Amino acid sequence: MTVDFAALVTETARRLATAGPVTARPTSLFRGHPGIAMLFGELGRADEQWLPVAHRHLAGAVAALDGAPASGLYEGPAAVLAAAQTCAAGTGRYRGLRERLTAYAEAAQAHRLTRRAPGPGVSCADYDVVNGVTGLGRVLLDAGADIRPTLDALVRLTRPVEVRGRRVPGWWVPADRQPAAGTRREWPGGSADAGMAHGVAGVLAFLALAAERGRLVPGQRDAMYRIAGWLGEVAGEDAAGPYFPARAGVAGEPPVPAKSAWCYGAPGVAVALHRAGSVLGEPTWQRLAAESLRAVSRRPEADWHLDGPTVCHGYAGLLRALFRVGTAAGDPDLLAVAGRVALRVAACADETAEFLFRHHEAGSSVDSAGLVEGAAGVACALLPFAGYEVPGPSWDRVLLFS
Repeated sequence: MTVDFAALVTETARRLATAGPVTARPTSLFRGHPGIAMLFGELGRADEQWLPVAHRHLAGAVAALDGAPASGLYEGPAAVLAAAQTCAAGTGRYRGLRERLTAYAEAAQAHRLTRRAPGPGVSCADYDVVNGVTGLGRVLLDAGADIRPTLDALVRLTRPVEVRGRRVPGWWVPADRQPAAGTRREWPGGSADAGMAHGVAGVLAFLALAAERGRLVPGQRDAMYRIAGWLGEVAGEDAAGPYFPARAGVAGEPPVPAKSAWCYGAPGVAVALHRAGSVLGEPTWQRLAAESLRAVSRRPEADWHLDGPTVCHGYAGLLRALFRVGTAAGDPDLLAVAGRVALRVAACADETAEFLFRHHEAGSSVDSAGLVEGAAGVACALLPFAGYEVPGPSWDRVLLFS
């Protein structure tokens, strides 16, 4: 099967370029202007015709900031900062905007780091990529800000705590702080989250990215060893190979495979483990990362439990993980799997969709323009297959993939 990926990316971009302003969550990376601006910022490095479109969406995000919710990296000023960093891409543009948004993100992070609920255990939103200090830390890392307080806090997070006479990971979430009623019922004794979006894989990825740039604090290496060791301990194995659960309990419950997505499962965890293994010289972690992705490819597609083409719960997130680990490892098998998944993404194109690719959720599909839950993210994941990806700050920074 031959697919013109460049044509798919160009057509998605054309439709996004002529779309009206985003009205639902306009400052979010999920569906709003910041993620769309990131796509056109990337395209603009290869073809300057797209830069005015990037500017228009960045301006739309800024205009919507007044009164908009601010939730970590994924909504509000930090999301707009991530977009501005991508659109600036070594040109020095948007300096004043970036400085103002960086100051806001620094203040928001300082407030978060001093706010701590009493008792053992945390909420995922305290520390995670989407809402917590890990995501804010990632955008501050690119801003050249002082991230030592963030690193110190995440090192402390990895230290075990005692709950009812049992030692549990420091990122243990008690039942009353679980994010949804379903997880409260499923984990009455609390759980430790393993995922990239809301769990400790995101923390590991950030600690490794900071270490790559020489940003180290006392205990950071030990923290990375604790996280990677725990991920290895909670991993399960089936006939296809290793897998990672979404969460692990504290009473030795058997691991249940998560979906094969960016947010939960092998794709996100594998990228974090592979980078950490590279930074600390631990090939065992890198082998586990690569093998968990190969195992995904051996399972029936129905067992991936993916929802459509988009990044968060869909094929685009898996595709980007395969591309990242396959490229970093120089692994032709993983890159071949990435090629097959890219074809699967392409097969989701729908000429009747407003932006060519629809976001699937709760058994239905919606036209969404954004990065994490929309067509812009699908186009971003297809960039290397379309010949568009060029050096510079990548869109997948906000996934903690780079």
